[in-house]
Amino acid sequence: MNIKKYRERRGISATRMATLLGVGRKTYYNYENNKTDPPMATFIRICQILDISADEGLGLQPEPLVFAEPTAEEAEILRQASLILTHYAGKKTK
Repeated sequence: MNIKKYRERRGISATRMATLLGVGRKTYYNYENNKTDPPMATFIRICQILDISADEGLGLQPEPLVFAEPTAEEAEILRQASLILTHYAGKKTK
């Protein structure tokens, strides 16, 4: 699981999380440090408390997409397309 950083971002102590989940502090620390996995219902509750998706809680976020800079030719095509769209944006079609 990948919940510690989200808990810290929300400003919630590990002790408080344990209380909110109805588990002992050591049990919660074991969840947070990947020594034991929480039951599914507890994991869902962790995600709800931290306002994160299950994927985020499991550390399964996809890597952000990175786009290469357009070539000079591609940039020119984009510029021309933008001009055309701007020109026709205010015109009504039949």
